[in-house]
Amino acid sequence: MRVDRPRAVVNDPAMPHDPVRHLVAEVERLGTRALPYAELHREITDRLRQVLRIDAACWHGLDPDNRLPTTANPVELLANGFLTPQTEMAAARSVLASEYQRPDVNTFAALAGRRLPSAILSETTRGRPERSARYNDFLAPVGLPHEMRTVMVTRERAWGCVVFHRTAASGDFTTESSWPRPAWPNCSAATSPPTRP
Repeated sequence: MRVDRPRAVVNDPAMPHDPVRHLVAEVERLGTRALPYAELHREITDRLRQVLRIDAACWHGLDPDNRLPTTANPVELLANGFLTPQTEMAAARSVLASEYQRPDVNTFAALAGRRLPSAILSETTRGRPERSARYNDFLAPVGLPHEMRTVMVTRERAWGCVVFHRTAASGDFTTESSWPRPAWPNCSAATSPPTRP
C-alpha cells in the first residue's frame, strides 16, 4: 500500500509558529481563488502536509441546516490503497452509521458544536480507540488506526469537514503535534459557500 509522505513534518511544539502563520495566510489566499471544491481540498491538504503528517485525507460537504453529508471525497483513501472501489461503500456505510445510527465519538454534529471543532480519536477515547464503532468497523481494518476530525464552521454553521488519517507506522496525532489548528478558521472560511461564487 503506497502512502505519499509529506514534504516536511514538524512535530516539535517548541518550534516557532512562523510556519503556521504562513499556512494561515496561504489558506486565506486559496479561499479567494474560487477553486472547484476537489481542487481546493487538495491544495489545502498539500499545505497542511508541510506542518502535519497526513497519510490520507477525506473531505466532506455538510448541509448546514441538518449537518447531513452532501459530498465525500475519498480520493486519497482510494489512491493510497486503503479503500478499493469494492470496499468503498462498506466503509461509507460504517462512517454514516457512526454519524447517525449508533453511538460513537467525535461525530461531525458533535464537533460542530464545540468551540474548537476538532478532535483526535485516541484523546477522546482516552487511549482506547476500540471504544469507537467506527474504529472497529473501518479504521483498524483498513490500516488507519489514527484519526483526527475537524468540522469547518463559519457563523455557527457547519459547511464541511475533513478527516485526517495516519497509519500505525506514522504514529498517532497528538495535541502537541497538531498545532496547525490556528489554520482551521481560515479553512472554514475558504470552504464555505458564502465566500465562493
